[in-house]
Amino acid sequence: MEVMRHAREHHLITIFPALPTELVLSPQNVILPYNLQVIFDGSVAQLLLLGHDLSQFPYLLNLTIGIAVALAIYVSLGVSGAHLNPCITFSFATVGKIQWAWVPGYMLAQFIGSLIGISITYGIYNDALIAAGIPTNETRVIYTTYPGDHVTYGLGFADQVLGSALFLTFVVAAFDKKNCDPGSAISPILVGLDVFVVSCCFGYNTGVPLNLARDLLGRLFFGFISDSYEESFKFHGGHWWWVPIIAPLFGSSLGCWLYYLFVEAHHPSEEDDEHDVKPGTGTSESESVPKQLLTGDGGAVNATYL
Repeated sequence: MEVMRHAREHHLITIFPALPTELVLSPQNVILPYNLQVIFDGSVAQLLLLGHDLSQFPYLLNLTIGIAVALAIYVSLGVSGAHLNPCITFSFATVGKIQWAWVPGYMLAQFIGSLIGISITYGIYNDALIAAGIPTNETRVIYTTYPGDHVTYGLGFADQVLGSALFLTFVVAAFDKKNCDPGSAISPILVGLDVFVVSCCFGYNTGVPLNLARDLLGRLFFGFISDSYEESFKFHGGHWWWVPIIAPLFGSSLGCWLYYLFVEAHHPSEEDDEHDVKPGTGTSESESVPKQLLTGDGGAVNATYL
């Protein structure tokens, strides 16, 4: 495809450093999704135990999740590129940001990490939930998401596609070094705010299932502990479970492509940068700077020309 060829030639679709294949399925890539899962599920469990209606505390939950995502990115960005979500991994592969060969390993690590996190949350809070007299079927919101009674398949699918597309658009922008380039110190905070804002805007209808590893593994886990997979995978008599899987994958890929087509593809190439004419001189920047400054003596910048 011409668009992809152009992007790769001009390095427009490479955000994160290339990783050796053996690091894709590594302890770091398992541990970080586990940390997120524990915080996600633990925050919901605590509100239930305190007797609160979750619908009355959406901003608190969303803020907690946003902060958790930002902290996880700080821990993992330099190690694995902060691949905490299968939707991000899949959508990045569609635009060439990572190799397709890495996708299965990343996703396997994300699913393993989510399952570990769900299991730990269950072990920590199950006795308290029983002591509080909370029925098992009411604990399902700890582990996965469900739509509101008014939500149809079409509305739910559209809701999640739009939310996921916006989420990924902002994620890519936060790490685009040829755009505003906030830097690795600020980008994680921006992604955390992205999670918070999108969750606040799209939480009412479907619960914002942006991470399909959490949603699918949570659904499987709840079906296991409740001994009712039908209740876990069906909702209002229909097979709702596939919507939080397909819609976020599609929406995330859509968001990545929209950003690339309308923003990244229009960045100047490296060759253009090298031949930019300095105003008033008629010469390019590379021609106007002494060669020693660009190369240095033995790789170091020669201070004589600074």
